[in-house]
Amino acid sequence: MSGGYRKYLSYMIPRFASHPEVRSVLCAAPVSLGIQEWVGSFSNVQYVNCPAYKYSNLFSFSGKGSNLAGKLERFSPDVIFMPIERYYSFANVPVVNMVRNMEPLTTFEGKDSTLASLKKVAQYFDTRRSVKRSDFVVAISGFVKEFLLDQWSVPGEKVVVVYHGKNAPVPVQEEKIPETVPDEWKGNFLFTAGSIRPARGLEDIVSAMERISENMVKGLVIAGDTGIDMIRYREELEERVSLRGLASRVCWTGSLDEKRMAWCYRNCAAFVMTSRVESFGMIALEAMTYGCVCVAADNPCLPEIFGDAAMYYPPRDFNGLSESIRTVLEWNEERRNGLSRKAMERAGNFSWDITARETVEVLKMAIRSKRHGMS
Repeated sequence: MSGGYRKYLSYMIPRFASHPEVRSVLCAAPVSLGIQEWVGSFSNVQYVNCPAYKYSNLFSFSGKGSNLAGKLERFSPDVIFMPIERYYSFANVPVVNMVRNMEPLTTFEGKDSTLASLKKVAQYFDTRRSVKRSDFVVAISGFVKEFLLDQWSVPGEKVVVVYHGKNAPVPVQEEKIPETVPDEWKGNFLFTAGSIRPARGLEDIVSAMERISENMVKGLVIAGDTGIDMIRYREELEERVSLRGLASRVCWTGSLDEKRMAWCYRNCAAFVMTSRVESFGMIALEAMTYGCVCVAADNPCLPEIFGDAAMYYPPRDFNGLSESIRTVLEWNEERRNGLSRKAMERAGNFSWDITARETVEVLKMAIRSKRHGMS
């Protein structure tokens, strides 16, 4: 489970539980995820175990005959919400899917491992099937909706854009400096975050660092975990760092908790996002919440989320990226503070309360549509 998906569930399940039009919720997930432990207990939420999803079931899985089907029969749901791109059907209950991962649908960098490439192919076909067969689809950005309409010819009335919300910032007194970041870098480093994989486009920022002197910024902090199928890509990045003589100026922190992420957001000279594609970009929203001076690739859907609260560079153009970084580093304090305030104001437009309310409206639309079709 990605960090972004975990945050989504931890913010949404309590809001579903407290929504005046939601009588009860059945949350089905593999017990190994331990969702109840980090989301919490609510009087009207049931947590039940279900089998982990397997791509080997891509062409046959419908839920019939599984232990989940029996639990659904007893629960008798009005609607099934799949907040991930997976196909499921049960009786004649309407199904709403959420599309939140655009990487398998749009990016083929040629740098993925064989396992990762096969997984993307499976995700592509499963997402397409899920979207086609669902009653309604929640798209988490306008970019996602446009793709579904233009590339897959999904009817426009079936797709509704519902943005994610922003997370509350960690109080200053609770933040912690990551153990691997030198103390003297405070306030004088570039920061980027997200799982280490080709779609993040990290070669852009690594190459750009060669053109940014140590007098301008001490170093680069890269936060994020490296999956077992992404080790080759991580090694290629490390080799690039070494060949450019940047080993002492690039800090790999691995996955960081919220307190250490907060320190990086608050103390970086600039936050840099080089992603080739994002469905929404929760890390972009987090950076703006903390008032980071942001530099981003002009790739979908980053301009949709950052708006005018970031400096953009042409994708894959590390010369353009280095120029953009030098520009924001050379700004005076007044101009930097202005962009910082603009970022926080932009982040204020996103709210988990709005996300929950609009999602429930889509679920109600699916229920009404199914009932109308049966009458």
